[in-house]
Amino acid sequence: MAQHQPEWDFYFATIENEPASIALDIALADVAPIEELPFMLWASVKLMRPDENGFPDKEEAEILAAIEDELTESVREIDAIQVGRVKSGGMQDLYFYGPTDEGFEDIVLEIMKKYPDYLFATDIAEDKDWNEYLGYLYPDHYQYQSMQNRHVIDQLQEQGDDLTALRDVDHFVAFATEAGREAFIEAALQLGYKVISKEGQEDEALPYTVNILRNDVADWQSVDDYVWELCQLAEKHEGEYEGWGCEVVKK
Repeated sequence: MAQHQPEWDFYFATIENEPASIALDIALADVAPIEELPFMLWASVKLMRPDENGFPDKEEAEILAAIEDELTESVREIDAIQVGRVKSGGMQDLYFYGPTDEGFEDIVLEIMKKYPDYLFATDIAEDKDWNEYLGYLYPDHYQYQSMQNRHVIDQLQEQGDDLTALRDVDHFVAFATEAGREAFIEAALQLGYKVISKEGQEDEALPYTVNILRNDVADWQSVDDYVWELCQLAEKHEGEYEGWGCEVVKK
């Protein structure tokens, strides 16, 4: 763990028909499960005034952030680390992994004494395989791609891009077989895409690539819609979607 560099990111999902915001140290996926941290430690705080989506307002978000900061700092006493946070259904759930099942509840109790108006709960479970992190917190393929989409869109906005303006958006997809690539291309042409190039790459699993282009807008929902469509189409033909890009269109 000494060499681990945290990389926090977030995505939106639905949990039990409720909108959810899930944040996690996504870089932990490269080293999980961590043998010396076999216990999942969970603390949940009930919001006092959630909005219609079950999320906190700005004032309460600051209180919840203070609780999280104190808890994250204090669990270091038992050599535990924070791995994720879920806000959904009027609750904030914090997830940690530690080397022991002792001491965590006492830490939470001591911190929550400073916040007597808040209801809270804790739980501890042995989770040597880190199923809670890898199976629950970690995004699926489409949620992960949505995070990547957001990163590109954030860069466009930083450069003053008008996300609602039409522009050429190009996409990169790689395939296990040449036949799969050709079948994908045929379907993509029906969706209005043009082929820019077809090349090979050194990836033994996915050696056949294609770069396609279509005139589209670049707002988050639109990007998610057409990228997910291409992801599904690629999977159908033994391929993998690898990303997109476009020129900046100023307002």
